[in-house]
Amino acid sequence: MRVGRVAVCAAAGTTVLVVAMAAWRARFTAQQPTLLLRDRQGRFLGEVGATTDGEYGYWPVAELPGRVVAATMAIEDRRLRS
Repeated sequence: MRVGRVAVCAAAGTTVLVVAMAAWRARFTAQQPTLLLRDRQGRFLGEVGATTDGEYGYWPVAELPGRVVAATMAIEDRRLRS
């Protein structure tokens, strides 16, 4: 009978210790917000992760290779510049 009590106390103590260690090491932090991309009808297109500089998908034309600029201009419609 005494051995059973010791085993139960040891199991309870181990459980308390494991829970205490897990709570001490746990870091409860929220994920960084993301930007959801939707089309004009509100349908989901994609999701962009948070950036530190606040610029989502904007790059000055001077920093892009000429081929990328030419390809973009070729597929855009005539209203792009306006």
